[in-house]
Amino acid sequence: MSAPRNTILGMLLARRSQRDNLKTLCGMIGLALALVLLFTALFFVLMQLEGRDHSLVSGFYWTTTVMTTLGFGDITFIGDVGRAFSIVVMITGMLFQSVILPFVFIHFLWTPWVESHRLARIPRQVGDEVSEQVLLTQGGAQVAVLLRRLAARGVAAWVRNPDEADTAVRHDRGEQVLAGQADDPAVWRAAGVERATLAVCNRSDAENALAVLTLREVAGAITVVATADDPAMADVLRRAGADLVVQPHALVGTAMALRARAGIRQGLLGTLGELSVATLSAAALRAHGQTLEQLDLPARHGIQVLAIWERGRSLPATNTHRLDQDDTLVIAGTASAIAALGEAQGDPGHVIVAGAGRVARAASLALRDRGAAVTVLAPLPPPWLDGIPCVTGLGTDAAALERAGLAQAAALLVTTHDDALNTVITLRARLLRTDLEIVARAEGEVNVSSLYRAGADLVISRPSLVANAIFNALRRGQVMLVAEGLFAVRVPVPAVLAGQRLRDTHLRQDTGLSVVALEPSALVIPEAVLAPGGHLILAGPEEAVDRWYARFHPQAEVPATGSTLHRILPFLRTRR
Repeated sequence: MSAPRNTILGMLLARRSQRDNLKTLCGMIGLALALVLLFTALFFVLMQLEGRDHSLVSGFYWTTTVMTTLGFGDITFIGDVGRAFSIVVMITGMLFQSVILPFVFIHFLWTPWVESHRLARIPRQVGDEVSEQVLLTQGGAQVAVLLRRLAARGVAAWVRNPDEADTAVRHDRGEQVLAGQADDPAVWRAAGVERATLAVCNRSDAENALAVLTLREVAGAITVVATADDPAMADVLRRAGADLVVQPHALVGTAMALRARAGIRQGLLGTLGELSVATLSAAALRAHGQTLEQLDLPARHGIQVLAIWERGRSLPATNTHRLDQDDTLVIAGTASAIAALGEAQGDPGHVIVAGAGRVARAASLALRDRGAAVTVLAPLPPPWLDGIPCVTGLGTDAAALERAGLAQAAALLVTTHDDALNTVITLRARLLRTDLEIVARAEGEVNVSSLYRAGADLVISRPSLVANAIFNALRRGQVMLVAEGLFAVRVPVPAVLAGQRLRDTHLRQDTGLSVVALEPSALVIPEAVLAPGGHLILAGPEEAVDRWYARFHPQAEVPATGSTLHRILPFLRTRR
């Protein structure tokens, strides 16, 4: 029977480092015993040279007293050789005492005692007073954005961690963590899964499948979101019981393809309720030098301009803004209005996709579906090309970029999983073409600003996109990441605002969000009345969205028949 891990004996045996320390200690003790035997034998030899005889016990007695530096002085050598031997034995004993005693105290008394107390403080259950919490099976950098957004929007979140030592470290840092395995029903019950509103299985695909099955066993009503790195695992996870399967690589690749202008007049980003959100190229619109007031898109086409994206900067859609040919308009309107605006669509340009992974695959296929001419630039031809041209070479190599058609390309998508490499590719491409549209991928949120400084026109952050997809599963409104730093959100009309005129709500001043549309359909005019049970569609930066949630605390909505999460983005799929 194994020792409990929160006892000292458990600490000695549970971790490999402690077991290695125990082996080291046994080796030291064995060496010490061997030296005692050796020194005792030499003691008899030297004493006989001096003409004296001692018993075996006296030999052990002398060796141990000298090695421990007690030195009672009742047995001593007379000659210089014996005294030199005594010095050697004494120094050897001092060295062993200075090594063995601290080693034993630190590694086998102090450290296990501290660890046992740390592990005893680890939370293993969520209090009954907590409800509507979100439970995750893994923490780390990839979910840091999600945890920050949940906290800013008033949603409690707990991360399950199977490693008790790591859980203790994270708990000491102030993180909300729980110890336990995700495939243990008792662990989920201790986490209050019956009171939770969402469970996120975000470890490996196989672990996620097991966790989903366990969740369905203990709490059939909870909404379960699972991530899938392998596209083939999506159906398996849905079969296990996941309500929503998020494929991060497909998510990022498709988002990059949708946001690249690439000579295309407009591209649909997604839907929020009855509203479609799309990008519109100012150059394709032949609006160079015109102001938004002169374009008058709301009156002519029924289209609202949410923001203007200009070389990595999100600019407010003011009537006096004069458009440049490199500007991209983020627009919102009905599906018919968006489609009508795109009837005069120009010919898609040539796009280079740098990379050979799953993000590159998703981006290439999405671009081909949009009608763009795609060329993949990769060190080796990937197996998924399916007729897409490929140029072998490195994205950091100017010659390889030229062979891929950089001189005529409308856009470059930088899709590798290495942010440092993506930065270098962006710098190289910007040196070769100052007018090239560059859309880059970022694995770390901290590297987004560096990629913009390197010359990227748009950066797509994987943690941000995944966090958005998971947050939308809460059904506390729909949040769409239009571009890094710019969000559109569809939320229920708060009860405190129902029946008020739009001008009296002061939403822009209080939250920083602009009202884009009202549901049921109503003109966005100051005299418009917010209907009880209706919805608002708003746009603004992330901190403004956080202020809205912190102020109005929208509750989870029951989805209407036929209204499922897949309306948010086409590469998310709900449970069948």
